[in-house]
Amino acid sequence: MSRQAAPPPLQPSALPWSSLQRLAFLVAILTLLAGLACTGMQRSGARQSYIYEQVREYVYETPIDAVWPQARAILFEQGYQVRDSGGGMTVETEWRVLSDGSRRRYLVTGFPRGNGCAIHFTSDTENTQGRADTGRDLGMEWGLIRRVEPQRATRIEAEANAYAYQLHPDT
Repeated sequence: MSRQAAPPPLQPSALPWSSLQRLAFLVAILTLLAGLACTGMQRSGARQSYIYEQVREYVYETPIDAVWPQARAILFEQGYQVRDSGGGMTVETEWRVLSDGSRRRYLVTGFPRGNGCAIHFTSDTENTQGRADTGRDLGMEWGLIRRVEPQRATRIEAEANAYAYQLHPDT
């Protein structure tokens, strides 16, 4: 058996593209990928903004007596100890230490609205330096909406997707 010699290596002048063309092609591909990533991030941000805008104004079609136990259940599932705040539809949690060393507590209030209701989760977060941040926790409220009225939540998600694609279409 005779061994054939390996083919000679390609010389730069024998390659179909010059170094500059290869570099330009690589830059074009990286730019395209970065653009797609930016579009995806912008779309995701637009989707989240739309959902949170709907959550801010959300009124449940479900009566408050049916929604309220679910709001309390979410707090328990997240590890919060709940204490009632003098009757009505208001509960407060004890402080809970988070994984980063900060601590958080919630005030949850329910408001009858016609045959339905609104539920607001207000969080009070204190970081390890003692700085406090208080505001509505729209993420917790969205979780409650998805649990109590999943069909309406699915509709909001579909609207949010359409809105995000309209603002940031594929290029």
